[in-house]
Amino acid sequence: MVCIGVIGDYEPRNETHLATAAAVEHASTYQGVSAEVTWISTGRVADGGEDALTGLDGLIIAPGSPYRSMLGAQTPSMLSTTPTLLRCSSPRWPAPSPARA
Repeated sequence: MVCIGVIGDYEPRNETHLATAAAVEHASTYQGVSAEVTWISTGRVADGGEDALTGLDGLIIAPGSPYRSMLGAQTPSMLSTTPTLLRCSSPRWPAPSPARA
């Protein structure tokens, strides 16, 4: 079982959010493993909820801003050593920790 955390403010009507979960499911099926997707709100991370990131095998910063908390959306890529996929081309995003090291 692979556990993937998606940092974002889930909206069931947002096509990019639905596509993100579908992409993880597709990739896990292709690789022959099962995957669990957990959505973690940007507000929870910004309010000191980095503990919500523990035990995850990977992180995806969800597409479809605006985020309720930009700090919450950016924090995982700055603090976490978990592999992180940034789904945004904005130059405002910090480089993930391993890339800065």
